[in-house]
Amino acid sequence: ETTTGKEKTSTLTIRDLNKKQMYNDVLRCIATWTSPEMFSIESKTNLDTYGMSMAPQSFAESDGSAVLTCLTWSDEPPKSVTWTDGDDDVVLPEENRIEIGDETIVTGSNDVHVFTLKFVTLQSNNQGNYTCDVVFPDDSQDSKETELFYIGVSLEPESPYFFHDVSSNVEFTCLYKGYSEPKRIDWYLDTIEESSRISSNSTYYLIDTSDFDSQLRMQKSVITITTQKEDRNGNYHCQWSVGGKLKSVTATMYLAVRELEATSDVFYSTDGTASMSCSYQYEGEETDIVTHWYKDSELIIPDDSDSDGRYTMRKEPGTQKKTLLYLEISGVTREDNGDYTCEVVENDGDTIRADTQLIVRRATIIADSFNDGQPLVFVDKKRVELQCQLEADKTPSSVQWFYKDTEIADWSRNIQINAISERYNDSSLRYFSNITLINPAEVDGEYRCEFRFQDTNPATVTAAMTTVLGVAAVPDQRCVFLDNKLSSDLNLGWSFEGDIRSVNADLKRAVVYLPNGKAREVEIGDNNRVSYVAHNVDISVSGVYRAEFTMDTTGYPSFGASQRLTIREAKLGGSNSTNRRKQSVVVGTKFSLTCNVTQGAQMIKWYDNTTELDSSSYETTHTTYSEEGLINSTTVQIKLDPNSGPEPRFYTCGGVIYDVHCPAREMFYSRNWKVDVVLAEPIQQPSNGYGYYGERQEFVCVFPDAGDGDSKYNVYWYFNNRMIMPNGDYYEDGKRMIEGEIVSEQGNNTIGTTYTVYKLDERSQGEYQCRASWMNGVSMRSVPAFLAVRRISPMPYALETTNVAQGNNATLSCMAYGDQVADDISIWRQANGTDVELSGLVLTNNSDESDSDEEKWTKGEVSFVQNSLKDYYYCKVNWQESNRTVTLTSGNSSVTSLRVHEPREVDVWGNQGQVVRMECVSDGVLRTTNGSVYRDERTGKPLYTDSTTNWWYKGPSETDWRPVDDQIKYRLESPWIGHFDYLRRSGIMVGPLEDMYADLEFKCSVNYQDDLKHNFYGGNVTQSSHYVLKTSKILQFEMTPDVTPVIVGDIFTLSCMAAGNARIGNGTENAQFRITNDRQDFDESKYEIRNQNVVKHNARLYTSIFEIQTKVPTALYQGQSFYCHVQFITPDGTHENEMMEELTVTTYYNCSDADVSVIGSLTPGQSTDYTDNEGDRTARVVCPDDTASIKYTISENSLAKRESVCTKETGYYSPPYLAKCVEKLAFTYGRYEQLWDMSRIGDQNTKYCTDDAASPFTKAEMTSALTTNNSACGPYPIAPCLMDENDGTECTLDVNNTGCSWDDSTRKLRIFYQVTFDEPVWTIQERRAHTRPAGGTKIKFWDCPVSAENPLKPSKRGRLLNRMVLDGDSDMVTMPDDKMNYSMFGMIGAGVIAIATLLGVVVYNNRRRLPKKRTMVIGEHPDAIEMTDRSTVVTNPALSSA
Repeated sequence: ETTTGKEKTSTLTIRDLNKKQMYNDVLRCIATWTSPEMFSIESKTNLDTYGMSMAPQSFAESDGSAVLTCLTWSDEPPKSVTWTDGDDDVVLPEENRIEIGDETIVTGSNDVHVFTLKFVTLQSNNQGNYTCDVVFPDDSQDSKETELFYIGVSLEPESPYFFHDVSSNVEFTCLYKGYSEPKRIDWYLDTIEESSRISSNSTYYLIDTSDFDSQLRMQKSVITITTQKEDRNGNYHCQWSVGGKLKSVTATMYLAVRELEATSDVFYSTDGTASMSCSYQYEGEETDIVTHWYKDSELIIPDDSDSDGRYTMRKEPGTQKKTLLYLEISGVTREDNGDYTCEVVENDGDTIRADTQLIVRRATIIADSFNDGQPLVFVDKKRVELQCQLEADKTPSSVQWFYKDTEIADWSRNIQINAISERYNDSSLRYFSNITLINPAEVDGEYRCEFRFQDTNPATVTAAMTTVLGVAAVPDQRCVFLDNKLSSDLNLGWSFEGDIRSVNADLKRAVVYLPNGKAREVEIGDNNRVSYVAHNVDISVSGVYRAEFTMDTTGYPSFGASQRLTIREAKLGGSNSTNRRKQSVVVGTKFSLTCNVTQGAQMIKWYDNTTELDSSSYETTHTTYSEEGLINSTTVQIKLDPNSGPEPRFYTCGGVIYDVHCPAREMFYSRNWKVDVVLAEPIQQPSNGYGYYGERQEFVCVFPDAGDGDSKYNVYWYFNNRMIMPNGDYYEDGKRMIEGEIVSEQGNNTIGTTYTVYKLDERSQGEYQCRASWMNGVSMRSVPAFLAVRRISPMPYALETTNVAQGNNATLSCMAYGDQVADDISIWRQANGTDVELSGLVLTNNSDESDSDEEKWTKGEVSFVQNSLKDYYYCKVNWQESNRTVTLTSGNSSVTSLRVHEPREVDVWGNQGQVVRMECVSDGVLRTTNGSVYRDERTGKPLYTDSTTNWWYKGPSETDWRPVDDQIKYRLESPWIGHFDYLRRSGIMVGPLEDMYADLEFKCSVNYQDDLKHNFYGGNVTQSSHYVLKTSKILQFEMTPDVTPVIVGDIFTLSCMAAGNARIGNGTENAQFRITNDRQDFDESKYEIRNQNVVKHNARLYTSIFEIQTKVPTALYQGQSFYCHVQFITPDGTHENEMMEELTVTTYYNCSDADVSVIGSLTPGQSTDYTDNEGDRTARVVCPDDTASIKYTISENSLAKRESVCTKETGYYSPPYLAKCVEKLAFTYGRYEQLWDMSRIGDQNTKYCTDDAASPFTKAEMTSALTTNNSACGPYPIAPCLMDENDGTECTLDVNNTGCSWDDSTRKLRIFYQVTFDEPVWTIQERRAHTRPAGGTKIKFWDCPVSAENPLKPSKRGRLLNRMVLDGDSDMVTMPDDKMNYSMFGMIGAGVIAIATLLGVVVYNNRRRLPKKRTMVIGEHPDAIEMTDRSTVVTNPALSSA
C-alpha cells in the first residue's frame, strides 16, 4: 500500500494467471472507512484471463475409440485451435476415422471452450504424441501435449455381473487391447493389494490367459470361479502391467451370485385354497430384500403391505442360505388360474424373477335343486341318480365313483355313467359326470366322485344319502314355491309309491283338497299319479293342497300327502330405478338396490350373477318388517369390485322362507336387475381389425364419465399391456417403436378417446387398450383390441439378406403375414428401366392348420443362379378384398455374390532367381443389403465364410489347367482375412524363377461352404482372368544416338529400356530408374545429369533417358562404367529386386583447341597447319617456300617432328613439339685441304710455302703449281668438279682461296684448294662429291709441269714426297716409319686397339643416354655447326670464325 496525502493505493498481483481458470472473473476493490463511521465504496474490473489445459496422457476407451480433450478458457473462443501429431503434421478430420469437435460451456464470466480430437477406432499407428496449439483472442499462443496410448481394458460381460445360478461356475473375461504386449496379468479380489491377489493354482479359481495376438494387438484372460468357493460375491480386479509411463491398466467387475426358482413349475388348488412358493438362494451376507408377486404381469400386493384381501405373502428361513417366499390365496375361484411371477429386488439393484403357474380344480355333487348341504333323501331303492361337476384346466384322464370307498365300477351291470364337458369363455373347463344306479342293493351311505389327471392332482367330492322304504303317497314336492305371475296355471302332482301288490289291494279313488276347503276328485292316471291344475295363479291360491288315495279293500286307511303352495314375489329396484329394470353403474362406485318381498321372508340374500354376495361386499341401509316379524323390504348399497369384468352384472335378491310345514329353507328370487358395468367395458370398446403395412389405423374408446361431478380425468392407451406415451408414441428400451397420436374429448356424460397409429408395421401388431381414470379413484380399462397387420415381414427388407458364391444357386423367400393368407406373391429383380419378375416361384401357406387364432403366413420361394456381383430384389404381395386388391411392395434387398476378385495386374513380374507372389483374393465375410459387414446378432462379430482355395496352372500353349504340382517350385501361404476390407487372401509363392517359368499362367478357385443359418449359399468360384508370370528385364542399355567419340564437355544420352511390373499410383510411375558409376553412386566429379525423362511405352515397357554432360576425360582409364538400375514397385508397395545393366562410355580429350609448340625459336615465315579428325588433331609444319639461295628443311628429332598428333585417347601431342624449319643456304663452293707432316722427311730446316723456301717450294711457286691447270699438280687433276670428265662445267677453281701455308714450329704444311660451283649444291655429300678427291689421293705440289702436256721428271724430293701416305680419316699426310720393327708395331697397335675399344665403350654408353640419332643440334645456333661421325664441319661460312 502507498499513501499520498489523502490518497491510498493498493496493488494486487496474481502470479501465473493463465495457469488458473479460477481468476477469469470480476474483481472488486473495496475501500472501507472506519471513522467517523463505517463506510465503504468499491470499484470493479472484469478480469479476462487466457489459459488452457490437457491431460498429459490419454488412453483408448473400452469401445475402441480415443478422445483427446483440450480445455481453454477466455472471454471469447480462441482464434484458432490446431491439432498436430508427433511429426508436426496437422491432423484433419477423416470420415468414419477422425472427428474434431468444439463446444463452449457457458458459465457466465468463466466460459470453458472444449476442443476434442476423437479417433473413432483407434489404430496402433495412432499411438504417439499429439499437441493442441491455441491462438487466443489477443494473438498470444500456448500449446499442450498429450501422449496417446493405444491401450484399453474391458470386461465381458460388463460390470456389474449378476449371476443367477449358484450351482454353476462363474466365468468372465478381461480383454486387453494395446500396441505393446503386456508384461503380466494379475487378478485381485476386493482390493488391489498383494494380499488380495488371486492365485491361479487355487482350487477356487481357474485363470486362463491367451498369448498376445500381435496382429489384433489384444490379449484375453479368463477367470473361472468354481462352486467350491462358498462366497463368490465381491469386486474382482484384472490388472495388466504394461510398463512405461502408464505402468498398468485395470478393470473392475462387481460380481453377485444368487438364484431364485419356483419350488414347482405348477401349483394346484383343489380345496378352495392355494399356496405357492419360491426358493431364494444367495452367497455372501444376508441382505434385506424386497419381494413382489405378480399375476399375469400385474402386481398383486403393494410394496408397503404383506397382505391384500385374499392374498398373503410370507417368508420362511431355509437352510444353506436359502429363504422360502410364499404367496397364499384363499377363496380360490377359477379366475385365480394363471401365470404368477415371484420377484426379488436386492439392495444393489439386482432383480431376479421366477415364474410358476396356478391351476384351480373344483368338484361338486348335485342330487336335486334343493341341496342345501343336508343328506340326500331318496324314497325308492330302485333308481339312484347323481351328478358330479368339475371346474378345471383340462379334461380329466378318468372319472371314478365310489360308494363306501368301493368303486362303483364293480356294479357295472347296474351302472350308467355319462360324461359331458363344456368350456367357459375364459378357456377353463366345466366337466360333468352323471351316474344312475338301477336297483342298487344298498342306497344309504357316502358317495364320492373323483376326477383324475395324469399329473396326479385329482379333484374329489363326497355326499351322503338316506332312503325311506315302504308304501306311501308322495307329493311331487312337499313345498311348492311359485313366483308371482311367472305362470298362469300351476300343475300340482302326487304319486302313490311302493309295492301295492304287497297289500293285495288296488287304488279306488283320489281326492285333492284345496286351501279354501273345497275338494276336487281327480283321476288316477298311469303309474298311480294324480294331478290338480290351479288356474290364474296368484297370491290368493297360496295354501296347503292335499291328495288322498283310497284303497278298494277295507281295512286299509287312505294314504295322503300334502303340498304347500306358496306364491312368493321379490321385486328388485335400483336407486335410479326405471321400468327398464336396469341401471348403469361405474365400477368402483356405490349404488343402491331395494328388495321388496311379498308375504315376507325370514332373510334376504343378494346375488351377483347367481353368486351370493358376501355380507362384506354390501351395506344394508334400510329394512322394513311385517307384523309377523318377516322382512318386507331391505335396501343395500353395493360397491362394484374395481377388478370387475366387462360383462354386465345381473343382480337378484332372494328371500329365504321356511316354517313347520316346510322346514327346509326355500329360496325365491327376484327377476334380474341388470347393472351395466361400464368400468370393465367402455361404452365403446376398441375394435379388433386389420390394416396394411404403411397405412393408418384408428382405435376409438368411449367411457362413461365416472367423475362424480369432477371433470378431472386422464386417458391412457396401452400396447401389449405397456403404456403408450401421452403424445401417442410407444417406446421399448428407449427406442420408438410406434408413432401415433392420442386425441381425447369430454362429451355428454362420456369421455371419448381416439388413438391413431400413423404408419403400421410388424411392430404395430398387437393388443391395444384404453384406460380412463378419475380423481375419485375410479379407473376404467377397455378390453384389448387386437390389430393384425397384413405385411411383408420383415419390412422394409422382406427378402432376407442373401449371400451366394458367384455363379451358384441362391434361394430367396418372401414371407407375408396377416389375419389371412395372401392371394399372391411375386419376387422381382431390379433391372435398368424394367424390373424382371423371377419365374419358378413356389407358394406355400398355413391355411390348412387347425388353429384359427394363429397368424396366417404365406411364403413365396424361388431359386436362381446369381452371376452379377450384387442385384437388388423385392417382393410384391397381393391381398384380394371384396372391392379392391391391396398390393404391398417390399424395399430392396440385395443378393450379394461372394467372388474371387480379379487381379488388378494379371502380369506377375519378377527377376530371374527371385521368388514372386500371387494372391487369390476372395470375399471373406457375408454382407448386408447396404454393403456393410454382416455381424452375429449375439456377439456382434463378423460372419466369416468357410472356404478352401486351390491353385491351377498351365503353359502358354496349353489348353488344360492342372493343379499346382512338383513340376514347379511353390509354397502355399496360410489364408488370412483383412480386418478392414474383410477379404480373404490366399497367397502362393513361386520360384526362384527360372527360364522355364516364363509366361506360365496361374489362376485360383475358391470353394465356399454353405451357411444356411445365415442365408449363404456356397459353391465353387474360379477366377475368370489369370496371372501370367513375366520376367522383369532390362532390354536395352545404350547410348542414343551412338555418338562416337564422346569428347569431354559433350552431352551424351543414355537410354535404358526395361520391361516389368510398373503401375501408376498417385500420379507417379512405379518403375524407378537410376544410374551409377560404381553400382552404388553416380560420380558427380566426372559427370552431371542434365536431364532424366521416363517414357512409358505401355503399361509394362518403360525407357528412362539420361542426358549426361562430361566433366573430365576417361580415355586413359579405358573408359567409365555406367550402370542402369531398374526397380519395379509391386502393387502391394514392396520393391522387387533391383536389376542392373552395364555400359562403358569413354570420354575422350578435347584436342580441337589444343595447339603445339615448335621446339626452339620459330623460323620466320614458318607456320602450323591443323587437321581435325574424329576427336584427333594433326599439326604439321609448314616452312617458307625455297629460294634460289635458301632451301628450307625440317629439323626433326625425338621430341620434334614435322608432324605431331594430339589423340583423343591421350589428350596431348606426340611428339610433344613440332620440328623447326631450318634455313639451308646453298653450298656455292667447296674446300679441301691436307696436312703434311714434314717432321720426318728430309732436312729439318727445309721449309715449304714460304717466301724464303727453296725452289720449287716457295709460296709463289707452290701457289702457281696449285692454281695451274696441269696434269699432275694442284686440284685440277684430283678435284671431281674440275676433272676433265666433267668438262670443267661443274665448278671453277677459286685461285684466291687455293694455296698453302707452313707451320715451322710443327713442320706441318697445309695444302688447300677451293672451288666455286657452277650450280649451288645443298648437301655436304654433294659438296664432298664435287670437292674431295678420291680416297688416298694427295694434292701434288712437286715435280709439276708447266702445263698438263709437259710434265716434269720426278726429283729426289719428289720421290720422297711420293712415299708419304695420306690417312683418309684425318686427311693427314705422313711419312711411314720403315725403321719400326713389327714387335713394336704390334704393341703400339694393341695399345691403340685397347684405347680405341675403351673409348668406344665410353662413347657407346654416352650415346645410349642420347636419342639414337646420328645428328644432334647443339647450342643456340644449331644451323652453325654440324657434328659428323668424324669431324666437325662449319656449315655456315659466316660463322666459320666461331
